[in-house]
Formats: sequence, C-alpha cells, structure tokens
Amino acid sequence: DVFVLNPDNMSLVKILPMTGSGDGVAVDNGYGLLYAFTRFKGSDGFDVYDTNNDTRIAHISDDVGQTHTGVVDPATHVVYAFAGNKAELLAYEPVKK
Repeated sequence: DVFVLNPDNMSLVKILPMTGSGDGVAVDNGYGLLYAFTRFKGSDGFDVYDTNNDTRIAHISDDVGQTHTGVVDPATHVVYAFAGNKAELLAYEPVKK
C-alpha cells in the first residue's frame, strides 16, 4: 500500500491500494504524479497516483517482470522503468488531459 502522510506531523491521512508489492517510487512534481514500481508476477509494471487528490489512477503492466525501479525525467515527464527479468529499460510518456 501507499501511505499518504501529513508532512507537518507525520500522521496518516490515507492508505491507497497498490498492485502487488512495491519496491521503489518516483515522483513527477510537474504533473503531480507518483509512480510506485512493483516486482512480483501478476503485478509487473507500476501503479500511477495523482498526488493532488491522493488517488490511484492506473496500473501500467509491462508483462516483463520485476519492474522494481524507475525514474522520471522532470523536463519531458517520460517515465523510465527497469524490467529486471529481461534487463530492459522501458520508456513511457504520460498524457496529461
């Protein structure tokens, strides 16, 4: 799960669901998105959360396995996810509506 905390006193505000087991996160402050990378079969890929309203938007599946880490380019908003089972670097470009 993803825990949303109050930064002033670290109290728990909300718990958001996560697909599978999280291993790493990346934040795109420009788009207000948090990416939580998952790593077990059945949850390959990453979850996307809207940090402005504390909701989970989607799970992006890569069908590769062990997508346990990733980064976001703050200039282009492209998400780079490492798919460990095939040693691939996957790139995703979010569409902001």
